[in-house]
Amino acid sequence: MCAAPRFLNQNFWTVVESSRARSTLLGGCTLLLVWGAAVAVALSLDDGRPLWRESVAFAAGTCLIGSLGGWCTTRFFVGSPSLAVAGAMAGLLLRMMIPLAALAWLQTRGTFLALAGAGGLLTALYLTLLTTDILLHIMMSPAIAERLRTVEQNKPL
Repeated sequence: MCAAPRFLNQNFWTVVESSRARSTLLGGCTLLLVWGAAVAVALSLDDGRPLWRESVAFAAGTCLIGSLGGWCTTRFFVGSPSLAVAGAMAGLLLRMMIPLAALAWLQTRGTFLALAGAGGLLTALYLTLLTTDILLHIMMSPAIAERLRTVEQNKPL
């Protein structure tokens, strides 16, 4: 029976020192940085529209929860190929369902936010964070990390 990895009898710093925990933390910080920049750009586009700031807050909060939740879920379930596939599917589900549920809510009950442009903001923020997530997964794949280690070890002093 496969179970998610646990860090029993280890303190916080021992866990953070592992390469997977470091890369997960680095990826989460990168997502936060990109999210902050995207929110700053969205807030700078305010031209006096009513409920613009509320729309930005709604879209930003929704996308941040989905993106960070999906990233952490995907990174947590590694260890065997079957766990990696299950983690990828769970991360994808989390990353997609939260913004989709928010869009459904905007169409049914959140009409004032929808008229203020929350749907477009939600889509733009989602696609920005999805692109960042994809690039992070490519850059932090085990094959890339091993290749970088090999190149670093073969460098002349």
